Amino acid sequence: MKKLMDKLLSKIKLNKKIFVFLIVIFFIAFISGSILFVLLDQSDKTITTNYLNSFMNTMLESKINYFQILTNSLISSIILVFGIWLLGISVIGIPVILFLYFSQVFTFGFMLSSIFLSYKFKGGIFAFIYTFPHYLIFLITLLILTTYSILLSIKLITAIIQKKQLDFKLIFNKYLFILLFSIVSVIICSLCETFVFTNIIKLIAPFFK
Repeated sequence: MKKLMDKLLSKIKLNKKIFVFLIVIFFIAFISGSILFVLLDQSDKTITTNYLNSFMNTMLESKINYFQILTNSLISSIILVFGIWLLGISVIGIPVILFLYFSQVFTFGFMLSSIFLSYKFKGGIFAFIYTFPHYLIFLITLLILTTYSILLSIKLITAIIQKKQLDFKLIFNKYLFILLFSIVSVIICSLCETFVFTNIIKLIAPFFK
């Protein structure tokens, strides 16, 4: 019984450490992405602002290709999920997993900063709609997937170093569930982005002119 409790506490402690580590990386990546827009020269800021204005104009002119938006969102999200999931199976995937995680949060921080600084007060409304609910769900899914991927990589590395045998069937079944959960989550995110986010932005786009 004592050995079982020690093993359980050890696992909880490891999970907590990885989770806290990823939360710290999240804030570092988000702040870095937010600061980047401020540090850009005026020409680069203008390019980013023009991109946002072009997006708004597309909404105003009703030139929304829902199929293309949904397809692009699904492909990029599912590739990311599969990539992180497969890297978790390898013993050398942790650095790449962390890079992918960092880059996604960094991009999120950059986009929010761009929206706020380009549209000032109105940017707060835009940023809120951009974040809730689809991007928030995406970031939570990314955090869960990254946590389990790193845990599995550490478990495999430890087993190799200590020459321990693992119940791969049990481990793979649990890890497969994480993959399915992540895919369902990003599909929901893509649907929200395509049919909820775009239509809400379409309604408020006139206020950004």
